[in-house]
Amino acid sequence: MKTLVRGADDPRVGTNRPARNHRETTLHSSRWAIALTSAFATAFLNFASPAIAAGCGPSGYAYAGMTSTKGAAGLSATVTVLGHPLVQNGHVAAWIGFGGPTEGPGGTAEWIQTGLNSVPGSGNKLYIEIAHPGGNIDYKEVDSDVPVGTPKRLTITEVAASTWQVSVDGTPASAAVYLPSSHGALTPMAVAENWDGGASVCNRFAYKFGALRLVSGAASWHVLQDPGYRVVRQSNTDFSALTQLAPPDAQPARAPAAAAAPATVSQPAPTAAAKSALGTN
Repeated sequence: MKTLVRGADDPRVGTNRPARNHRETTLHSSRWAIALTSAFATAFLNFASPAIAAGCGPSGYAYAGMTSTKGAAGLSATVTVLGHPLVQNGHVAAWIGFGGPTEGPGGTAEWIQTGLNSVPGSGNKLYIEIAHPGGNIDYKEVDSDVPVGTPKRLTITEVAASTWQVSVDGTPASAAVYLPSSHGALTPMAVAENWDGGASVCNRFAYKFGALRLVSGAASWHVLQDPGYRVVRQSNTDFSALTQLAPPDAQPARAPAAAAAPATVSQPAPTAAAKSALGTN
């Protein structure tokens, strides 16, 4: 299993870090803007929206997706890349996961996630990432190039108290991993992520999350949406996450032919726990 360190601007990891590898980081954002969206009224994604300034939105990290309340024992979603990501610097990713930079014992970093990421010149890499309290972060690349349009069913399950396992398309892709005191304590999320690598660039992406499901947890989801990014709901369990200016080959995600009831989005904006999971105040 490969390990890597976070970017130098990421405060979640201390000085005792493992060797650097390809992927820079996930999850921390110093400039969160959280907004509710009523995108269900839009049946088609508008891929002709202009970019915002020189970048897509906030500098550093930015997100578009969903988060729920703590207590779930599992999370699954079918993640699909809708068009080839255009990454000028840093990375983009779409992932499901539990936890965050302060959700471990004593406020330490603790999380488990799996998804797809891309860096400049790369394909869509299927990966698993696990942060252990104390600073060690394990990174495993499962597939180096998942084709655009290929759905991957991703599942994270608590197989025993505070012990988690990742499955891909119904097959275990990781060992069962013990994360201390994580039972009922980690925030579930399904999000697309951008990191600009410290440059004023507009990385472009379009991802779909389908059949989003929590195990033994509340089914109420909050929308997370930074300026310059969009979350479009197709149903109660399906949504797309994309930059305002999506990749030119991105396929529009259509709402179901039969009208479905709008998904319940909790009011007001996400809880303090959700913000904390993403390293914000």
